[in-house]
Amino acid sequence: MISNNDFPEWQYKPFWLNKEEIDQPQDVLQQFFETYSLPVCRTNLWELLTGFMNSEQADDMDRNERSDMLYFYRGLSELIEVSNLMAHKAAR
Repeated sequence: MISNNDFPEWQYKPFWLNKEEIDQPQDVLQQFFETYSLPVCRTNLWELLTGFMNSEQADDMDRNERSDMLYFYRGLSELIEVSNLMAHKAAR
């Protein structure tokens, strides 16, 4: 499993966001969920997980690494749902 200590300092800062997006993150959420509905997000995330778990890379993982990947999937699913709630509340 990868540790939080395995990364350089710059990796802990936004990489894909520009200054405007950093200043107005709710706009990023709203735009994302205007493009991808919650059901589409769930479906795409599931496809990513199942595609990965059926890959040769996953074959090389031990039981704990696979378990961590499933736990990460669950956490990311929750993050998507919370982000969706926040985007809808901001749009009101």
